[in-house]
Amino acid sequence: MYDSIPVGDEGSERGQAGVLGFALLIGIVAVGVTTVLLVGGAGLADTQERVEVKQATQTMTLIDSQASTVALGENPVQSVSVDGIKRSGTLQAEATGRLVVETDDGTTYVDQELGTLFYRNEGGEVVAYQGGGVWRGTGTESRMISPPEFHYRDGTLTLPIVVVNPDTSGASGDGRVTFTPNGSSLSLAPGVIENEILTITITSDYYVAWGGYFEQRVDGVTVEYDHPADTVEITLAELDIDGDYTTGVVAAGDVTAENGNPNIESEVLTSGTVTGDVNCDAGTGSDCITEGSSIDNTPLDMAIDRLMADSEANDPEVNLDDGGTLDDDGTGDDVSYYAEGFVTSDTVTFDLTDGNVTLFVDGNVGLDGGSIRVENGEDTNHYAKVFTNGDFAMRGGTASVTVESDNATRFQMFGTSEMHFNLGQSNNPGYVGTVYAPRNEPADGDNDLVGTGSFNSAKCNTDADFCMGKGSGTFRGAVNAGPFSVHQSTDFVYADELEGFEPSLPTGAVLPPPITFLHVSANRIDVTGVPGSEDVSLQTATPTPDSDDDGDTDSDGDGDSDSDDDSDADSDAPSVESLTVTPDGAKFDITADLSDPSGDSDQLEEVDISIVRKKNDKVKYEKTITISGDSGSISHKTTELSNEKEYEITVTVSDSDGGDSASSTETETTCHKNNGC
Repeated sequence: MYDSIPVGDEGSERGQAGVLGFALLIGIVAVGVTTVLLVGGAGLADTQERVEVKQATQTMTLIDSQASTVALGENPVQSVSVDGIKRSGTLQAEATGRLVVETDDGTTYVDQELGTLFYRNEGGEVVAYQGGGVWRGTGTESRMISPPEFHYRDGTLTLPIVVVNPDTSGASGDGRVTFTPNGSSLSLAPGVIENEILTITITSDYYVAWGGYFEQRVDGVTVEYDHPADTVEITLAELDIDGDYTTGVVAAGDVTAENGNPNIESEVLTSGTVTGDVNCDAGTGSDCITEGSSIDNTPLDMAIDRLMADSEANDPEVNLDDGGTLDDDGTGDDVSYYAEGFVTSDTVTFDLTDGNVTLFVDGNVGLDGGSIRVENGEDTNHYAKVFTNGDFAMRGGTASVTVESDNATRFQMFGTSEMHFNLGQSNNPGYVGTVYAPRNEPADGDNDLVGTGSFNSAKCNTDADFCMGKGSGTFRGAVNAGPFSVHQSTDFVYADELEGFEPSLPTGAVLPPPITFLHVSANRIDVTGVPGSEDVSLQTATPTPDSDDDGDTDSDGDGDSDSDDDSDADSDAPSVESLTVTPDGAKFDITADLSDPSGDSDQLEEVDISIVRKKNDKVKYEKTITISGDSGSISHKTTELSNEKEYEITVTVSDSDGGDSASSTETETTCHKNNGC
């Protein structure tokens, strides 16, 4: 009646399923255990390495604090236990790392090996003590743990370099590193350096960390990396020009509004007093005048000298006597030009369509009925800048400096602390733009251009560095210069668009600090208890400025420049017996009698003639003449020189035969025949 059920077959299938499930469970457990072991093992290794590096970092930081007290003379000996980190890696001292301090003229004040104490674990992690700082990692992965003993503030560089001197005996020690002084601290710098840009170059496995320290913690520096050379270069310089154009007239000296109702519509900041009426938005009176103020903006003299030399060497030279157009020449980039001083009755045009245009003028700028015109700047936000080491003057009914948009920010003139600025009779629009020639005291002398050619109408009272002569039209902009004077039928009007606007150097240019106090010392300490490489030597000599009064650059004798130990002038003693310089038109006739009075085998060899323009210390002429014998004379006529007031002519005779060398120099200051002193 009932169908049969295959009980035996169903039980067999259920038994097989149980076996398979058990095997699968065992497999899952095995895979899980393996995964846990692998992942957990890797995590454990990472944790162990982090602990090792942390312990090494703490130990190196302790080493830093203890070693510095020995290096700086606070303790005669210090030791630190390193047994813990030596079990997880290697600890070693090496003669690696170098620090160089030099000026941009090539004078090297410091060239010192640093020495390094470093830890490295099996994973390649490095923690090092070098130069008084603690660093982790190498190359581009390096970073600072503890800063070095370095301070730069308000023009003072203090750098007590801790020099690590390895133990070359190869001893591994007793689990402690010991530090003891090795000799006294050695001063490596002359103390005061004026108007020089200093560069610190560090070559190190930790160069990126060194550079990061300077970038993040030290003001007034620029940092550049040379990755292939493991080197960082730090430049100590001022990156920005002081001040802004918020005040229309900033004068180091008195401000005078002469008779005849001249008009000054601007705030006035002066170190002296104000005579005459000054008109402000609020009315006429003293509400916009600050007298007796301290004017302490940094002069641009050194910066302009450097920029001028660089421009002369690298920028295209233009002759602007007949005017011309300055633009990017189709490059689409900012562009700079170099020009000798010029006087023009034509138009010099700055076309700002594709970029900023900068002109460096080595000498005076004169507009004798000529003009400067700035075009296409408003829509592009570009600027025209003129840097000059001379004076400026303009006169004549068509003389002007104008900007197409009448925006005074678009034209900026920069000058030295000796710049004179004179506007003679001209029709409006006069001058649109700025003049930035800061100084701490009035300039010497008068404007070189006034009194020559047609510039008599720009003549002002001689004690004014900035002067708007009678009928000179309108100056619209701002001025930072010396004593300020405006005369009858003139207007000085502050340009409102200059509010908050700041003067700026060309891209990449820097200013030297006025004075740098350089306090650098090498403090060597011996490190024992760890294997070490060769000794680290101390720099043995520091260049210092000439301190003798013989007029030469030696420091050993009475006129010679050899390097022997004799304090008297030896056989190398050539002499310029007499020097005569006679102006001949635009040239100079130079005669000199020469001798080598000792009559030895080291006879006269050559004469170097150098002529420097006194106004800006720029070399304008050089000549070398070969001679022979133990006496003689030279007679030389120079090529034509530009019409400047004073020149300094230097004649140097040298004697460099026979293994020694010596030289003698005579200098005479004279005036160009066409422009008396």
